[in-house]
Amino acid sequence: MRGKWRWWIVLVGVVGVDQLTKQLVVRWLVPYRPVRVLGDFIRLQYVHNPYAVFGVKIPGVLLMPMMVIVIGAIFYFLVIRNFHWESTLIIGGAIGNLIDRIVYKGVGVVDFIDIGVSRWRWPTFNVADVAVVIGMVVLGVKIIFEGKKHNPQRDDIA
Repeated sequence: MRGKWRWWIVLVGVVGVDQLTKQLVVRWLVPYRPVRVLGDFIRLQYVHNPYAVFGVKIPGVLLMPMMVIVIGAIFYFLVIRNFHWESTLIIGGAIGNLIDRIVYKGVGVVDFIDIGVSRWRWPTFNVADVAVVIGMVVLGVKIIFEGKKHNPQRDDIA
């Protein structure tokens, strides 16, 4: 139990920064009118995304139950049983976007980070999406490399 409070800080931090940035975007940006931050490469553009992360199209009737199941499973297996800061990034991002789905019912989450060159652009995203992706990448790397480190068959080969 010692040190478990750290994941609360990460979780609350991710949700807090995500919601704060979205509120600033809603208050100060005009929808679908990009504001250049770093030339045309990085722009802020307020949009509502009714789909999943990076605009992946999943029917709305399936999206909410899927999010709840995924958040619950990750929360139980990776956070309650063992502290993993990367899983709190994933959960924090999912909670941030879940809040949007409740607050902006029917229109989706607030996305605003727009990266690309000319007409070749990555789907617009937000802080919650960044947290989910970083958490998934770190978790995947840990699973791959820790699996190799603890693989008894590898020890037999050497």
